[in-house]
Amino acid sequence: MQKSELFPIQCATTDLAEITAAFPGRSCQFPCRYLGLPLRIGQTQRADEQILIDKIGARLPGWKGRLLTKAGRLTLVNAVLSSIPTYHLTIFPLSKWAIKRIDKLRRSFLWRGEESAKGGHCKVNWKRVCRPKKLGGLGIPDLEKFSRELRLRWLWFQWTDSARPWSGFPARVTQTDLALFRACTSISISNGAKTSFWKDRWLNGQAPMDIAPLCFALAWRKNMTVACSLPQGRWMRGLNRISTSAQLHQFVSLWEQLQTVQLNQEPDQIRWNSTADGSYSSRSAYAVQFHGSYSDFTWSKVWNLKVENKCKFFLWLLFQQKLMTADRIIKRGGQANPICQLCRTREESTLHLAVNCSFTQSVWSLVSQQTGQHNLTSTTTDLKKWWLDLLSHSQERNQIITYTVWNVWKERCRRFYDNKALNALQLTSLIRQDIATLSAALIVQVVN
Repeated sequence: MQKSELFPIQCATTDLAEITAAFPGRSCQFPCRYLGLPLRIGQTQRADEQILIDKIGARLPGWKGRLLTKAGRLTLVNAVLSSIPTYHLTIFPLSKWAIKRIDKLRRSFLWRGEESAKGGHCKVNWKRVCRPKKLGGLGIPDLEKFSRELRLRWLWFQWTDSARPWSGFPARVTQTDLALFRACTSISISNGAKTSFWKDRWLNGQAPMDIAPLCFALAWRKNMTVACSLPQGRWMRGLNRISTSAQLHQFVSLWEQLQTVQLNQEPDQIRWNSTADGSYSSRSAYAVQFHGSYSDFTWSKVWNLKVENKCKFFLWLLFQQKLMTADRIIKRGGQANPICQLCRTREESTLHLAVNCSFTQSVWSLVSQQTGQHNLTSTTTDLKKWWLDLLSHSQERNQIITYTVWNVWKERCRRFYDNKALNALQLTSLIRQDIATLSAALIVQVVN
């Protein structure tokens, strides 16, 4: 009982001393926190969300982010920073203000390893970063979509687990949440006690509001269940105001489909359309919010490689033309020598460095000779097509290609920032050392 607390609400005219005399716990003031969540009447306050933001920001100083690779920071952003709000988001949606503050912390740590970063430090648009990896992003959760995914489970439980104590209360969801839930579910009608007549998809896989939107606008009671609407034609209340042929046509179409409906005593059944077994899953609820998006590249050819994560992150930047080559530095208003640091003859660009540079061509040629891999030397005007043509089902070949591009970029940075240089033969030796180290690490991983 020492852990129990009493919170009186609207008890100004009540003698609390008499009521709480026999209560051995503490008497506290409302609003309060219950199981770590803020409880109050009305909307969540900024002060409650600030606690969550401070908790995320407190993680950053101890990580020494500037000493980590971007791939390492990405792991921490996904595993820790994006996970801290999960418990809160399961119940309460975050305000736009809080989402921006949390995104700023996540974005700054990813690109700079600190709590703040300017726009110039962020190489890729944050909305793109928050897309799934197969759609060209880094798989960092979009907090708005992630929050919606978690809240939809309460709507699902209202259908599938009515024994829960809270099932009689309305779920705290928005109209967007309801629209998404209804679009992702289909209902098999039986007694019609749980199904919304106008809004749920129960009539031949469609919602009556979609079959007859003009009639839905005229209907008086839009939230009635099927069980309440069908007897005595209650669903038609308000439709006596039909005045156009289009409204009449939709009414007749809906009426004809309703003639085949027969209710019985069995409970209605619901199915989640995005999973094979028809059960709700938060993963599918998140993925469905990206339906309609498209990918401009086969990104699985990057993320499925058996190489270090830092190399995958590098390739992700490479194919989005976001490496800080001389042409990009100049385009963003900086000062740089536009001539390639490797060949000293052509202007530097991502495509030039990775493929068409004469120094890079000599490296590709040496790698091909020393590893026995063919068709590595070529020129192109399409970087993504060149990459897909080079790859094969051979894990060894894909690793050789990846570490060649990676080491060419490191050599460019070595000359640009450190004023040091390796020749093509020395660089090829480093490439072979990297591949040997990776192979040894993979063997140890398999053994363990």
